[in-house]
Amino acid sequence: AGAERPAPAVAILDLPLLAADDVAWRPRIAAFADPWPGAVAVSVGTPGTGYVARQALTRRATMGMLTAPLGAGPVGRLDRANAITVRLHGGALASAPLAAVLNGANLAAIGSEADGWEVVQFGTATMLDAETWRLTGLLRGQAGTIDRTEAGHGEGATFVLLNAAVESLALAEAEAGLSLTARCGPAGATYDPDIFVDAAFAAARRGLMCLRPVHLRARRVAGGDVAIRFVRQTRTGGDAWEPAEVPLGETAEAYLVEILDGTTVRRTIAVATPEAIYPAAAQIADFGGLPASLALRVAQVSPTEGPGLSATATLAL
Repeated sequence: AGAERPAPAVAILDLPLLAADDVAWRPRIAAFADPWPGAVAVSVGTPGTGYVARQALTRRATMGMLTAPLGAGPVGRLDRANAITVRLHGGALASAPLAAVLNGANLAAIGSEADGWEVVQFGTATMLDAETWRLTGLLRGQAGTIDRTEAGHGEGATFVLLNAAVESLALAEAEAGLSLTARCGPAGATYDPDIFVDAAFAAARRGLMCLRPVHLRARRVAGGDVAIRFVRQTRTGGDAWEPAEVPLGETAEAYLVEILDGTTVRRTIAVATPEAIYPAAAQIADFGGLPASLALRVAQVSPTEGPGLSATATLAL
């Protein structure tokens, strides 16, 4: 029976918010099996406490693995230098015009549970053989996953097309962040390790993490003080062009500005707006004089999750 109904391939993806109706603390789950059993049942728990049925995945996800590394790429413009080469477990991919991509088409995730996930989009899908595709015209680091763009991905990284087959995993908020296991297998089947797979995960609540600030600037002002400014991003509601400023997305606004000396943090400045003053007296205390440049690390702080992704820059004064 196991050979006739192989255990599904399962990916649990801790992703930022991608849609207005996403539940921020819930990761997503994707499953593939060939033949598809009609539905894959998902139970969540631990080996010590047992498993409770949560949901059934009725659509087979389009999943695969990279057959070549994917290097770091640019963010905010098309990556024309890199290509994704992926061998699918099954199914197919399709090209989309640039206008459709800019409106959200061909969204995918690349990475792993251990390393995290980069959200990408692609414009052109070229079939190389019955299983392998080359994807070009890439948009990298979507939804704030710039940290994974900078790290790149090795051969063998998981690829998941983010379509309706990839559902939110039914977790309560109190469970998010715990070390749990999703036990997945054919719906209606009695547990059999040959046809079920246990996928361990510890969702890091990526959907609640503040995004990285951008456009870091610093200039020396009267008296030798340094004025530091930056621009925040938002986890929610940031796609519209009409507002003068994107929504806050948090219950309170707060930032940490760190003054670096190599890997050493010389000073931390907590502020409630996207600007800070580094006084001349503090510079002298930290560096023995007024430095010609500053190395900064800036993060927005969530009232519940703490500091989010940080931006770093070394700026001449």
